Amino acid sequence: MTSRLPTLPSGLSDVDVALARLVHRLWPGDELLPRTAALVSHERGLGHVCVHLSEQAGLLAEARDELQPEAEARSFRWPEVAEWRRRLLASGVAVTGNSELLAPLVLDEADRLYLTRYYWAEKGLAQGLAACAKEASDVPPDPSSRALRTSLFAPDDPRVTDQARAAEAALRGGLTLISGGPGTGKTTTVTRILLLLLSSRPDLRIALAAPTGKASARLGESIAASLDDLTHQPELEATLSQAAPEALDRIPRTARTLHRLLGYRPRYDRFIHRSENPLPCDLVVVDEASMVDLLLMSALVDALPDGASLLLLGDRDQLTSVEAGFVFGDLAEAAKSSGEERCDPDVESIGSLVELRHSWRFARRIGIGDLAEAVRRGDATEALRVLDDSARDDVSLSRHLGTDAILEPLKSPIEELLAAEDPSTALSKLSTFRILCATRVGPWGVERMNRVVEGWLAERGHPTEERFYPCRPILVQENDYQNGLFNGDLGLCWHQGGRTWAIFPGPDPASPRRLPLAKLPRHDTAWAMTVHKSQGSEFDRVLLVLPEDGASAGSVLSRELVYTGLTRAKRRVDLVATPEVLREALTRSGRRRSGLVDALRLEAGSRRGAGSTPD
Repeated sequence: MTSRLPTLPSGLSDVDVALARLVHRLWPGDELLPRTAALVSHERGLGHVCVHLSEQAGLLAEARDELQPEAEARSFRWPEVAEWRRRLLASGVAVTGNSELLAPLVLDEADRLYLTRYYWAEKGLAQGLAACAKEASDVPPDPSSRALRTSLFAPDDPRVTDQARAAEAALRGGLTLISGGPGTGKTTTVTRILLLLLSSRPDLRIALAAPTGKASARLGESIAASLDDLTHQPELEATLSQAAPEALDRIPRTARTLHRLLGYRPRYDRFIHRSENPLPCDLVVVDEASMVDLLLMSALVDALPDGASLLLLGDRDQLTSVEAGFVFGDLAEAAKSSGEERCDPDVESIGSLVELRHSWRFARRIGIGDLAEAVRRGDATEALRVLDDSARDDVSLSRHLGTDAILEPLKSPIEELLAAEDPSTALSKLSTFRILCATRVGPWGVERMNRVVEGWLAERGHPTEERFYPCRPILVQENDYQNGLFNGDLGLCWHQGGRTWAIFPGPDPASPRRLPLAKLPRHDTAWAMTVHKSQGSEFDRVLLVLPEDGASAGSVLSRELVYTGLTRAKRRVDLVATPEVLREALTRSGRRRSGLVDALRLEAGSRRGAGSTPD
C-alpha cells in the first residue's frame, strides 16, 4: 500500500498537489521529492521558469496536510544544496540536462530546477535565437536608400536619434529588439523600417503578430495610421514617390495573434508551423513582446525558417507575461545595446537592443512622464515628490476614502458616457477613462470597484439591478473568431428600439458593430479592470487603485505594475494609495527567475567560437 502523502508547502494549487501525488506514487519513501515537485510547480504558477535551489536551501517552510487542511500547520526545513541535489538525482525524479533519461524535473549545472517541458523550451529558445541573431549582416545597409533613410529619420533631430539607430539595427537583419514606453514611437519606427526594407527588397515576406487579439488589431490600426501620416507629409512626398513608389502598398495593414500565425490546434495542443513546417515569411514583427511567455516565444522561434529575421517591439519596464517567463526582459539583458558602449566587453550578447527614450506623449504631460521615470527607476522619494507638486496638474495622489471621494476624478467622464445620444459617441466616451486595480478580488480589487461604481449609479437612479443595464461596459474574456471578438475587447450595452445590444467598435468609428446579447462570449463588467488586462490599452484618464496594504496584493504588487498602470494614461492619472504602499511597491521587482540569460550568452559564445575556428 502506498504510504501517505507527506505534508506539503502551504498555498499550493490543485495542479501542484496533483504533481506531488504523482511523484509520491512513483518515487515513494523520500518526502523531499513530492515537496520539491510541488515547489517547482507552484513557482511556475507564479511565473517563474525554474527554482534556484540556493535561494531555498536551509530555509524553514510552512506545510499543511492536504488531507486535513483544517489541521494546524507544521514546518520543515529545505536541505542544503549539495544534499538536495544528491537526493533528487539519486532518486531519478530529476535528471541533468545532458541525460538521455526522462524525468519530471531537470536540474542544470547552476542548480536551477525546472519542470522538464520548461527546461527544454528554454534551451530550444536560446539555440533558435542564437541562430536567428547569427543571420545579421555585417555589411552596412545599401547606400542607395540613404536619401529615404535621411528623409524618414531626420539626422538633425535629436528626438529621433534612437529611432534611426533602431532602423540601422533592423536593416542588418537577424534579431532586433526595440524597447520603449508608451508614446516613444515604436509603431512609427517599425512602419518606417518596413518601408526601408521593402524599398530595397520588394519580395520580402512580412508577418505582423501580437500575443492577443486586441494587441494584434491595435498593431494593424497603428501601422495603417502611421502610413496615412507618412503620405500626408509634403516634405516626404517626392522622396517616397522616387525611392519607394510601391513599397507603401506592400506594407501589411493587418496583424494576427501569435496562435493564429502559428496555426494552433487546441485539440492536439500543438502548432501547424514548427521547425519541420516553418512559417512562409522572411521577417516576423511582434508587438507587445513583453507579454509573450516562454512556451509561446519558443514555439515562434522554432517555426522561423532559416535566414528569417525577428523584430520584437516591447517595453522592458512593463509587466511581465501572465504565463511563465519574461522573455523580452531576459533578451534585453542578453542583447547587445546597439550604438552604445557595453558595460562588460567580455560578456557575449545576442541580437541588437535599441531603447527609444524620447516620449512624444509625455513631453507634453510632464507629470505623468516624470512620475513614470521615477517609478521605472524605483525611486519612491522622487515619485512622491512629483505627486505632491501642484505644478504638475496631470497627476494626483489620494488615500482610500469613501466612495464619493474615490470616484470624484471620474464622475464627469462617467456622466458624459451616460448622456451619450448614440452608440458611437458612447464608445468614444468609454474609451477615455478606466479604473485600474492591482488585483481582481480583495478590498480594492476589480470586483469591489465595479460594485462601487454601480452603487453610485444606483443612487442616481440608474437601473444597475438589470444585468445588461444601459451603458454597462463589457470586457470580453475569450477569443470568439466567429464574431470577430477577442480577449480584451471592450464594448458596452446599448438600449435602442426596445432591444438591448452589445456594441463594439468597428472599422468605421461612426458605425459600431452590434451583437445580440445571446451571442456574447464570456465577459465581465469593466468599469474597472486589472492592470494586467489593460496592457496594450490607452485612456485619457486613469484612476489607479492600489491596495491599502502590500500584503493584500501578495506577489502582484511591484514597480512594473505601477509603471504599467500609470502609463496607460495619456492625459491624467489619479493614484489611490498610501505613501507606504507606494514605497513598498517600488522596492519590489516582478522579475521572473529563469536561466535564459545564461543560456543565451552561452549560445552566443559557442557560436562565436565555432565561427572563429579555421576549417
